[in-house]
Amino acid sequence: MAALCLVAGTAAAGEVTVTERIEYYTVRGSSVAELGAALARSGPIGGLVERRGSGHTVAQLTWQHTAYAHEHDCRIDAVQLAVATRTLLPHWEQPKRVDRGLVRRWESMLAALKRHEDRHRELGREAGDAVLQALREVTTAADCDALRRRIDSAARRVVRRFRAANRRFDRETDFGIRDGVRLDP
Repeated sequence: MAALCLVAGTAAAGEVTVTERIEYYTVRGSSVAELGAALARSGPIGGLVERRGSGHTVAQLTWQHTAYAHEHDCRIDAVQLAVATRTLLPHWEQPKRVDRGLVRRWESMLAALKRHEDRHRELGREAGDAVLQALREVTTAADCDALRRRIDSAARRVVRRFRAANRRFDRETDFGIRDGVRLDP
């Protein structure tokens, strides 16, 4: 499950800066049913469909640009884009005595969930690269306000495309279930 956000600003350079943060929430249980209930109760709510899941990734894109007024227009000087991702995953606080089969199921489910959320982070990074490319193609406008509007419009088009890619990925994988994000065999 993922969400993609865009925040506009103003400043310098010409590359994508990526920061990624992974956080954990605790679940407890000593059976598949108990762990499933804990995930259903404690899992993050979010994504583009606002449903509870076992994991969640948010990619926030922020961009900055500098521009200068030229004789009869405004020209972009430099563009910088940042992608900040935050992923929330479960951490199982295992009881002292636990069935090894349950441990294997958990490890398998968690590995699949991490792969699923990795893809959402990758889509966030790809969105950053695509927004930067789109902004580089916006070079001039009649005035600096018009240039800012053109930049906003170009960035929003790309973000919409990547939001759709995230939704499609979740739909195609049934939010990772088809790829093993489940505790049952």
